[in-house]
Amino acid sequence: MKKVRIVALREDRKRLLEHIQDSSLIQIKKVDKSEKGFSKVNVTSQMQIFERNAVLCENTLKILDDYAREKKGLLSSFAGRKEVDPDEIGVIASKSGEVIEICRKINDLNKRIIDNSAEQIRIGTSLSQLEIWQKLDIPINTEDTNSTAVFIGTLPSKYNENELSDVIANENPKLEFEFEIQHTEDKLTCIVLFAPISQKIMAEDVLRNLGFARPMTPTTHTPAVKAERLRKKSEELLNESENAKNEIIALSEYREDIKVTQDYFRIRADKYNVINELEHTKHVFVINGYIPECDLERLISLCERVSTCYIETEDAEDDAPVKLKNNRFAAPAQGILTMYAAPSHADIDPTPLLSFFFYFFFGMMFSDAGYGLLMVIKYSCPILK
Repeated sequence: MKKVRIVALREDRKRLLEHIQDSSLIQIKKVDKSEKGFSKVNVTSQMQIFERNAVLCENTLKILDDYAREKKGLLSSFAGRKEVDPDEIGVIASKSGEVIEICRKINDLNKRIIDNSAEQIRIGTSLSQLEIWQKLDIPINTEDTNSTAVFIGTLPSKYNENELSDVIANENPKLEFEFEIQHTEDKLTCIVLFAPISQKIMAEDVLRNLGFARPMTPTTHTPAVKAERLRKKSEELLNESENAKNEIIALSEYREDIKVTQDYFRIRADKYNVINELEHTKHVFVINGYIPECDLERLISLCERVSTCYIETEDAEDDAPVKLKNNRFAAPAQGILTMYAAPSHADIDPTPLLSFFFYFFFGMMFSDAGYGLLMVIKYSCPILK
């Protein structure tokens, strides 16, 4: 492993970085403290824009999965994401603005569906509260007149007309009143009570002692009219949500474009994150990193082709990263090894041994599963019995 330092013209930064990152030749090293005469460029704001767009694409794909799940084959989950040709990046970038607008539209449509659903719940609650007032032929929030105080509400007990009249009279024999019972059920009585305006305070005291409560759904219309309006609004919201759902399903044709655009913005965010760590002057920038010695010639050729730059190398220190190199048999098991820790320079790469036992035990488990499947088929299929 070699330690490499590349000094290149600042005007070539974007082009050189893209080629180096696409080639995967270098592991770029983070520099904690800049050398004298060098400074770092803060591109956090641009990086955050790319990350927000990537998250927007991710959320949009989840929404599409909810309304128009992608049809996949049995083994499609093992296929992974489609690899994008580097030559297509320019096309994806040019279309990214249009795709982001589509993502925003899908998210707005989904928000409308969610809001409508919440409003449907509120309407359902209001309708259930109005149900007990359907016989009332005046608005629930009817106000007092010049001569009469009006009280519309509920009592927390069940009364008939005689019982309620006696209870009110016992509370205050001086109170003059008239009332109508609109609805009764267990532990609930809906009433409309009228009293002289001069005795309003007296009536309020009596009703308060009886646990009187005004309805939670006041309206300037009669309860029957209000309920009809709410049902009509509920139907409109239902149709609006259905149209929004159909529109989302229609926009699912952009699913693949959204996927590659998400990957594009992830890549852009990663590249700008690297720029944050590079040292700059007014005219040049510096890349520090590590490269396997066998790839050094390829790196020099790439840099000379893309930019005017200077490259210097030296032997890497002991804490340099390690690149594993295994044959086709052992290479698939490298990911399992690196999940725990890669071996150091002085250690032996255990990947070949790991791969052998991994394949062996996986084969044993698969054979058990295959044997079990054959047993199920044998004892569940009448022809094989």
